[in-house]
Amino acid sequence: MFTENEIASFIESEDVKELVTNLRKEFILKEAPFLQISEHDFLSLIMLVPVIDLILLDKKVSFMEEMKINDKARKMSKGGFFLSHDPVVHANKFLLKKFDEWKLPFYTTLNQIISLMVDRQLLANSPAVAKKGGYVYKEALMNAPYILIRFFSAFFLTHDEDVLKEQKVSEKYLTKVKEIGSLLQFNELSAFQLFLENFQQKS
Repeated sequence: MFTENEIASFIESEDVKELVTNLRKEFILKEAPFLQISEHDFLSLIMLVPVIDLILLDKKVSFMEEMKINDKARKMSKGGFFLSHDPVVHANKFLLKKFDEWKLPFYTTLNQIISLMVDRQLLANSPAVAKKGGYVYKEALMNAPYILIRFFSAFFLTHDEDVLKEQKVSEKYLTKVKEIGSLLQFNELSAFQLFLENFQQKS
């Protein structure tokens, strides 16, 4: 998952901040009128949406899964590891209650943020991530832009360091990863197609 410093770097962009501010205002107005959360922490909440979406495959969140979400939230939030009441963890409680309702607006904003951070056209045409072309998965991922791999690992993996490891997942999980990839327009990038090839369905 992203770190507090990475989120702080992202929110320095005025365009990113504007997108975050607009969704934050709408969410607070309609869902949590007394919620106090900064743009930094609300961006952290936005970044959690793919993680939450994957966890909600079974339509419920176990205690261990809730702890997993909270750990990721604290890693990104401003001073999260030193706060007794983490603002991202608190805001996530409101999001979880109405996730189906807010899922699309959050994904739309996240997709727009990603488009501000990465040059999709350049990535699509980059020989370092060209389809197959003699590149094996590990070499292609090592040559892909750092920020792109950070998105993949943050959204789809439990541990960032597992990005080069083969992932054994259920068919349901893999289908959801592809769905999220489509929502975020990752499916247009050959690097994402290579990333998907590293997922193996459990027998």
